[in-house]
Amino acid sequence: RLAYAAELEALDNGESGAPVPWKNMASGRYGNIVPGPAYARQGATCRGFQHAVTIGRQIEIARGTACRTPDGQWTAQG
Repeated sequence: RLAYAAELEALDNGESGAPVPWKNMASGRYGNIVPGPAYARQGATCRGFQHAVTIGRQIEIARGTACRTPDGQWTAQG
């Protein structure tokens, strides 16, 4: 939940290239989301992002794109 909340914060309000950190004190996992610049695609606002998660000593990095739907929700794009 914490990672998802940070992802939404990054997409909604994050400055392009600035990491939005999160940490789960219970599990010890932590990471950050780095949003890219917002752009328009087929009438929707979209942003690329990178999400780095540290689990133990291993870092996992995922990259993706999310676009805002007409109802205001962000959805991952294939």
